[in-house]
Amino acid sequence: MREAERLDKFYDRLKELHKEYCPDWRFGQLMSNFADAVGDIYHWEEDALIEVIEEYMKKTFGLSDKEKKMFDAIEATNNACAGFNDCDHCPIHNFFEEDEECCIPDLQVYLSGKNHGAK
Repeated sequence: MREAERLDKFYDRLKELHKEYCPDWRFGQLMSNFADAVGDIYHWEEDALIEVIEEYMKKTFGLSDKEKKMFDAIEATNNACAGFNDCDHCPIHNFFEEDEECCIPDLQVYLSGKNHGAK
């Protein structure tokens, strides 16, 4: 017989992942989308399953450092660049000064192509 305590570890980690990566998704939505991505999960042991769930969430919801920086800039300035005509005076563009490049077009392309929606 399996140790019942294994479930605490599994569900605690699943709860952490759910909150970190997709708190807006309902549990059934998460499991349905995950199962669609990886196939039948009926026979998987919890320790293997949680590893694959974590990989799935990182791949599906994880952001690169540049993406995180873009989202932080947008949030921090509340889309302030909309009122500016050039990058020199825009607080968002100035946020990326160290990169010496404008990331707003990258953000717009990223947002238009990223699957953020629910199934």
